[in-house]
Order: sequence, then structure tokens, then C-alpha cells
Amino acid sequence: MRAAVNYEQELKAKEAAIAKRRELWNAINHFVRTNNKGWLVSPPTDMSLRIECQPSSELPDLLADKGFDLQPLGTGTRIEGGKFVPVLIYRLHIPSLRK
Repeated sequence: MRAAVNYEQELKAKEAAIAKRRELWNAINHFVRTNNKGWLVSPPTDMSLRIECQPSSELPDLLADKGFDLQPLGTGTRIEGGKFVPVLIYRLHIPSLRK
């Protein structure tokens, strides 16, 4: 019976961590898309998020000011409004939210 209780506790803890992770992903996505004209292109389940922004964007500095550690991955191209747009690509590692 004790194993079932531990399993239920682990399952609840995992569900809570997933909910926190989705909430954090939604907040980062909103910040990136709304304020800074960038794109969060990773699904909420990834531990490393890929963020793209135009070279003139202040997004990397703004995220760094908020305590996020961005790692540059290089450059790429997006199609926006029928035009090719150069972008800088960054990786943002989200630590585990489990306690």
C-alpha cells in the first residue's frame, strides 16, 4: 500500500511540475511575441527553448535583464508576410521545476 501512496505522490508532483512548466512557457511566449517581436519556436515540453528574433531586437538584452541565460546558436531566416527575414537564434535552458 505504501508503494501506491508514493506513486500517487510522484504522479501529483509530476503533474504540478508540468503545469508550472506550461505556465512559465506561456509567460515567456507572451513576453517574446507581444513586446519584442520575437518567436518562441519550441514546444512547452522541451527543456531547452529556441527563441528567434530580428538582429535589431532588444529581446536578448531584455531576457538577460530578467535573469535568463541565453546561448547564441547562430542565424537563420524566417518568412514573414511573404518576405525573408534574417533572425538570430538563441537557446534558453529552463531548469527542472520539480522540488
